[in-house]
Amino acid sequence: MWWLLQHALARCAIMEFLETEVPMNTTRGLSCLAAVLAAGLTLQCESHPEAPESGVEHRPSFARHPLGTTKDSVALTGMPFAVAVSQYDVGLNDGVVYVAQLTNGTIAKTTLPAETFTTFSIGSPTDPSQVRISPNGQTAYVNDQYSKKVKWVTVATNSIFDSVAFAKSPLNIGLSPNGTRLYVLTDSDGVYVLDALSSAQQDHIAVATTGYILSGVAFHPYMLRMYITPRDSGKVLTFNTETDAFMQTNRVPGSRIQNVAVSRDGTQLFATDIQNSKLLVWTL
Repeated sequence: MWWLLQHALARCAIMEFLETEVPMNTTRGLSCLAAVLAAGLTLQCESHPEAPESGVEHRPSFARHPLGTTKDSVALTGMPFAVAVSQYDVGLNDGVVYVAQLTNGTIAKTTLPAETFTTFSIGSPTDPSQVRISPNGQTAYVNDQYSKKVKWVTVATNSIFDSVAFAKSPLNIGLSPNGTRLYVLTDSDGVYVLDALSSAQQDHIAVATTGYILSGVAFHPYMLRMYITPRDSGKVLTFNTETDAFMQTNRVPGSRIQNVAVSRDGTQLFATDIQNSKLLVWTL
């Protein structure tokens, strides 16, 4: 069950990020939450009806968050590696759950509140390591590392209707909060920015800017910010999602950051350090 939380947001101005490195002492390690996302499994929070429009920054008037207690568990084969859940208020595809099964080359699907999954193939050879669902619940995006492709799937029929091939392996994909842009993070060729509807390439952020082994991606809920992690470099990079321009670096020497997430109210940035078994936290 999801709770509706009313947020009274006290700030009346948004500080612009500077193109400088943020000192290490702005983080704090929480070893009891070690490597929460180390396997690359991310809980995707789809955008709400107030998703930011292009070029506009604003705060959401509400947010939903689970209670934090375990309701149930379901056994799945094929090394479940990533999960995406569509919103409850998006029409015919309410509460659809997609789970990427890495070693089976399949996607497991159910519609909440049911917990019985069916599976379907996304082609061969395949290695699905990430999945996202559009805000309207109609389209899923599946990252296929082995074939170096990202595939577009019609959720209602589980059928692939488009795909884009890349020269290097895509490790992760990020969908902008308003669902218009798909960011493809590669192992050694930077980030590709695609139109989420047409699959046309809109931009490319070079590897010289991003670094290598781009394992994590997250978006700010109301500011035009994207955070990515070149895993073995010990840093989180911030980009402007309107211009795709680099903005700043949060550096933690000696760390290997696997994944990132932003709190629903946009006040904190979290990163998992798999080298030191810590959860790193920044105040935004």
